[in-house]
Amino acid sequence: MGQPSDPPPSYEQATASSSIALPPTSSTPPPQTPSKQSSPPPPPPPLLPEESPIPSALPYPSLRAWTRASNTVTLAPHLSQDASSLHSLISRQAHQPPRPHLIVRGEHVEHRTRPDRKENESRTVVDFDFTIDLTPYFLPGSGREDEWRELRVVGDADGTKAFRGGRWRARRGPRKRRWQRDCEYGAGEGEDVGLVAAVGDQEEGEGEGDTGSGPGLMGWCERFCSDRARVKSFRFDRSIVGFDATVIRSALTSHLRTLNYHGTVVISTSLTNKSVTVYSPHWINQLRNTGWVYYVCVLLPLWLMAWPIIWLLERRYCVVSSVWFFARSDGLQQQQQRTCVTGRDEAAVAQDLAPVVMQAAWERRTDGRLLTEPEMRLLRELQREGRERGGPMRVVQWDRISRWGVSQTRVYD
Repeated sequence: MGQPSDPPPSYEQATASSSIALPPTSSTPPPQTPSKQSSPPPPPPPLLPEESPIPSALPYPSLRAWTRASNTVTLAPHLSQDASSLHSLISRQAHQPPRPHLIVRGEHVEHRTRPDRKENESRTVVDFDFTIDLTPYFLPGSGREDEWRELRVVGDADGTKAFRGGRWRARRGPRKRRWQRDCEYGAGEGEDVGLVAAVGDQEEGEGEGDTGSGPGLMGWCERFCSDRARVKSFRFDRSIVGFDATVIRSALTSHLRTLNYHGTVVISTSLTNKSVTVYSPHWINQLRNTGWVYYVCVLLPLWLMAWPIIWLLERRYCVVSSVWFFARSDGLQQQQQRTCVTGRDEAAVAQDLAPVVMQAAWERRTDGRLLTEPEMRLLRELQREGRERGGPMRVVQWDRISRWGVSQTRVYD
């Protein structure tokens, strides 16, 4: 038997021609000519702070996936019995920045027609679906955290409508009871004075800040832990102020249209660490936060009895919230300079994300997962090389390029 003169081609050589259009190879590499129009690499993103651990953390039971991911619950017994432990948890959470995510999704509808059937079949085809972390665009510089965040604590006489330990939202604090006489009003011992401020709900325009109305953060923690109710909850909320997502949505949609994409583009934002709720370790709270129990109550008519019982028994405390500012306006007039936390407004953020979004959509990433920082760097590099070469760089196979995402009708025999 004769021996082959040349070894078989490698896997990369065999598949390169069908998946990626590469220039012809030669024995000598082409000369490296510096490009005058190449843009410098983007600066490294700021380091994200480590997440503060929540004891016995559980996802919030809900039918919506993003609601489960953005809300956290805990039934740790010491948090509903020891005011110092609860105060320490809320103080740590107040220093944690918001983690907004940008969800980019593109889809189109395919219609299938069969001559032997009267009804046509239609299905939705997902062309791309991925998520981008927007946290680096909300992080202030070192030593400037207190300028862009506030911890708002409801006061007894500030007129803010909130859950103050009852079933209904109220504008004034509850009357003094025996278990409230030892509560400490004002700033508690060891309290973060730079963060804690009794400020009214500015989003609804109700009330004004009054630091002397009491109680402070420590006072509310003591009220909650001293409450004799067996079923009770204490909720901490986190929100973003001054961020206009419509600017980013409109700009990125325009960039995706330049790829000749004709499908439906859905761009939305979600806050992954929106709230933390502390529940007392009562068996009712344990059942309501158990996944299979929740779904059984939803699928069966049991929720018609369970929800009213929980509403009658639960004492709710929603008096603390952390507000992070993306932008602030100087002065009271409308035409004033708008200062952003990182110096870049929504249009600049969209321009910075455009290469990543376009390249990820061009590669048809449909797993819906969060893009990591190395993946984003690679996508930026591929987009930059594509502009220098005069066309987009593709790392996946394509079954069609022209009129991408157009709703089609297919006829089957």
